[in-house]
Amino acid sequence: MLTKFAFLELNKNTKVISFFFNARGTYLEKSTTGLYRSLLVQLLDMCSHDQVWTLPSLTHRSADQLSTNCEMLKQMFSQVLQTLGQQDITVVIDALDESDEDEIRDMIRFFENISEDAVPLPDQGAFRVLLSSRHYPHITMKR
Repeated sequence: MLTKFAFLELNKNTKVISFFFNARGTYLEKSTTGLYRSLLVQLLDMCSHDQVWTLPSLTHRSADQLSTNCEMLKQMFSQVLQTLGQQDITVVIDALDESDEDEIRDMIRFFENISEDAVPLPDQGAFRVLLSSRHYPHITMKR
């Protein structure tokens, strides 16, 4: 319900990318590797062809490396986000309780670090992350 409300209330100028964990699904539906792959594809769809081919991670890696290495996926996500710096982007992630707790904590640290780097300047867009879960152990975020 919260996620539906957030979708309806988001600013129309905001680009929304999303991922919904599914504990009964395949590995990619319940892991942060699947999350990063999905979000990265959604971000790349926002890029122009020229922007995509200037990303160093894309031009020097094989498709297998890019699709399975979580650290590479996070690095690429950061690079693409920087490429899209003038757009408002909101990431919606639902059902945190349907994935591994350690992976979720690592993902939260990753998004926390990105948000610290993405402090909006007058000529840059905003970066927001909305997380939702039915229940979860206590997780603290600085920002």
